[in-house]
Amino acid sequence: MNWQFETPRAKYYEKIKTTFANKPKLMEIFQIKKSQIIINHNLNNLANFFDFLLVDTDNDFEEIGSYFWIAQENNLLNIELVFLHDKLDKKWNWIILEFIRDFILDNFDEIKNYQIWFNLPNLNNDILEELGFQLIANQKWSLKPHKPYKFIDVHTHPFAEYYNNSELEIEKNLTKNISQMILVGTSWDDVVEIDKLVKKYKNVYKIIGIHPNVVKENEDYSALEKYVDEKTLGIGEIGLDYFYENNPSEYIQLRSLLEQIKIAEKYNLAIMLHIRDNSQPKAIRQIQDIIDQYPKINFIFHNFSTTFEIYQQIVKKPNCFFSFSGVITFKKSYELRKIIQDIPFTKILTETDAPYLSPEPNRSLWPNSSSEVQWVYKNIARIKNITITKLIKIIEENFATIFKIDNKIKEIK
Repeated sequence: MNWQFETPRAKYYEKIKTTFANKPKLMEIFQIKKSQIIINHNLNNLANFFDFLLVDTDNDFEEIGSYFWIAQENNLLNIELVFLHDKLDKKWNWIILEFIRDFILDNFDEIKNYQIWFNLPNLNNDILEELGFQLIANQKWSLKPHKPYKFIDVHTHPFAEYYNNSELEIEKNLTKNISQMILVGTSWDDVVEIDKLVKKYKNVYKIIGIHPNVVKENEDYSALEKYVDEKTLGIGEIGLDYFYENNPSEYIQLRSLLEQIKIAEKYNLAIMLHIRDNSQPKAIRQIQDIIDQYPKINFIFHNFSTTFEIYQQIVKKPNCFFSFSGVITFKKSYELRKIIQDIPFTKILTETDAPYLSPEPNRSLWPNSSSEVQWVYKNIARIKNITITKLIKIIEENFATIFKIDNKIKEIK
């Protein structure tokens, strides 16, 4: 299931009627909220009433998990929630309350002036306190300002080819919601540009390499070594791409891949993989054989989006990891969300692949931006049934472990 928070809209109404059939109070609230809710809570207008559904978006909205609302009465926020699905366990109290907290902080100014009253099933005060709520008296709470979320983007291309000002793009993301980011090269020009950019920012790192679509015969990849330094976390984006007939030959791609892997092995660096097949899964078979030859190198499958069966083959390898992009937010990415449901937390990384692959709800955005990785986090958190706060900690730990942040480079020449 892919539970997501949605505002009630016309397309949900029939399912709402069915779901609420045995809950007349809820149906009354939903049907006449434009009048009765305003009266009950002394609201001036509907601008003071906010309601939400938790819906399973992977089953054409067949399931509604919960219905909850926030009603503002002067400086009091009344919050009520009803669970409607027996598969939602207690951890959803955390997830929904985190969503409510974030909504309040994003939409109400001077939050310190508000009191909050909850009517939630099995409400645990410890959960509220952990999320930043403070008990005042008589089940009324206040809310402390919350430290903004900070995310990690392990794969982005903020280069002059795509952005008017690369430095401004990086600075914008670091200021907004990015704690760490990795600039990933695909060409020799990228390598040079990346080298200059990462020197200007503390938490901006680089992965350097030549993409399989642009590799050439008899190319000297040892030239990459002069760009390996303390900011280098990996070699990439490298790999195999047999999707287009006019791509470099299989021989040239394999030679290029192996030569660049040797550099990663020499400097104890990770590999950022680009693997793309045509109708036959040849590249994915070849890369698995290669990975088995280098058990000490961590391989990250960039923008991972293959079949569940292939995923099951790769996930068993202890040195293989998966970086997910905005593709997981696309409506038809059912297989990918099935993979995320199954994957161990220790295997997960997050990326944008900016300027490409802008996520829902901003899919028309061009160029994409690292700050949009927030939607990748939010979707993974919902699919894995955990809070965003917990996922942030998991990705931070994975980032440090997979890229060997404390002991990145064995030898720098």
